[in-house]
Amino acid sequence: MPNDVFINTIRGLNIQQQNLFQKVSVAVEADLNGAEDQLLLFITGGAGSGKSYLLKLLVEHIVRCYAPTVDPLLKPKFVEVASLTGVAARQIFGKTLHSVFMLPIEKGNTMTYKRLSGNKLEQERRRWRYINWLIIDEISMVSYENLRIIHLRLQEYKNNDRLFGGVNLLLFGDILQLPPVKGNWCFLQPSWFAAEINLWHQFSFCELTINMRQQNDAEFIDLLNNLRVGELTTSQLELLCERRRIPLTGEFADGVAVRIFPTVKQVDDYNDLMTAENSKLHKVYTITAVDESREVATYGKTPPPNVIPRDVNNCG
Repeated sequence: MPNDVFINTIRGLNIQQQNLFQKVSVAVEADLNGAEDQLLLFITGGAGSGKSYLLKLLVEHIVRCYAPTVDPLLKPKFVEVASLTGVAARQIFGKTLHSVFMLPIEKGNTMTYKRLSGNKLEQERRRWRYINWLIIDEISMVSYENLRIIHLRLQEYKNNDRLFGGVNLLLFGDILQLPPVKGNWCFLQPSWFAAEINLWHQFSFCELTINMRQQNDAEFIDLLNNLRVGELTTSQLELLCERRRIPLTGEFADGVAVRIFPTVKQVDDYNDLMTAENSKLHKVYTITAVDESREVATYGKTPPPNVIPRDVNNCG
């Protein structure tokens, strides 16, 4: 980011964003001065509050602050940015949490954490040598179980027994949006971890309430805020219903626009419909999946039926 753009972007922050930016700046300065203080912060807010906008600015700021401290020939990385899904990670120019922390694939309702060793551990420790900041977006989709594994993995990466290996951690997201596919909410510690420290309770809280996207449309802002908490007024519901277009045509026609459905059954029904329609125009090839074991003792063999999920959504 050019210097003039960076400076003008900072000047354009609202008061809440400025306060958050200053809070992170103080933590960066303390870390550069060798302080042991650690910033664990949860940043939330509704749609249009500027969370993603601020996230990208903070990444730029952190890199600018740390870059002069390390020889650029080492190609150091100072901040890791990640999200649970590939789509969300791409929006913030980051990676998936599974790729960064080698999160286990959920089998049933359990996740088994396995420590790293050997070359893989040394490789990750080298990669994290200069990384003192982790930013996670869409935290609502991250289960407490995965948050705990991230905490343990960072302790391995940094060879440090402090919380999250002593790494400063910023969590961005709206808890009123998508929940974890499996596991508990990130703020609900399962009873079987009750003897451990509650990780979520270690985070301080910052809420962005100023809407930066629809500042000139107070009616629309109120509608979005009420929809976020499920408390639409009759007039707001009527306004939304006026926007319904059935049948959908033009740029919203079947096969043109992406559709979002509330249930898996509706998704499957629509996909089946589109497959049937496409088969009238194109030849459809059916490829049967073959399940093979990747375990050392049974490599290449067909697993027994009881370990193959019936639901494709449970497949790794």
